[in-house]
Amino acid sequence: MTPPFRTACTDEDRKREERNRKQREYRARRRAEQTDEEREEINRKAREYRARRKAESSALSNPPDQTRSSGGNNTLFRTWLHLLAAHLVFNYAP
Repeated sequence: MTPPFRTACTDEDRKREERNRKQREYRARRRAEQTDEEREEINRKAREYRARRKAESSALSNPPDQTRSSGGNNTLFRTWLHLLAAHLVFNYAP
């Protein structure tokens, strides 16, 4: 005889797997019904989102070096400015 707590876990696992299966089937049906233009638009938005997220995390984790920012040829500072500009373009472009 199976202990009651094992049955509950098994039932929960079965329900979760059933939900996941239904969700996968639903997403597959939606993808099959999409036109090429819709799929390209979704892919474009996903690429923009990833680029925005990457620019934000890079800009936040790599602030300019204050001691060397006064130098004329500071690649770290220029890189940070580039990432900041990308962040502003993606977040505030019409």
